Amino acid sequence: MMTRAKFMLTAHTEMAYGPDGWRGHEFKFSAQYDPSIPEDQRFAVASPSGSMTIQVDNPTVIEAWSPMLGKQFYLDFTSEDEANTPPAPAPETMPQSGLPTQPDSEPDGTTDAEPAGDGDATTGGELSS
Repeated sequence: MMTRAKFMLTAHTEMAYGPDGWRGHEFKFSAQYDPSIPEDQRFAVASPSGSMTIQVDNPTVIEAWSPMLGKQFYLDFTSEDEANTPPAPAPETMPQSGLPTQPDSEPDGTTDAEPAGDGDATTGGELSS
């Protein structure tokens, strides 16, 4: 079952840790609630509060997320065993962004890694935040 949460990027902090001076950025997301927005009312019934903190050292992600302070995001959670997607490549084949790339398309428009099932990977229950 896919679960959807609604969070706002509420903080962005540059970080440095340890004797080797690891540098990265910390992004904090918090559940938001505006009583004048019907969607927020539905999310608040299911999970009225929460936060998520992510430390990132990927320059591409840092550049993309840094100007997003104050923006709201949907976070979709699907258990790994229900994901219906191929496994991520081994670390030595990961692209610079740190995110797996899509498989090359075949001439008919399909890929080597089409998901199984009816092709609708976004359906499922909605438990909101």
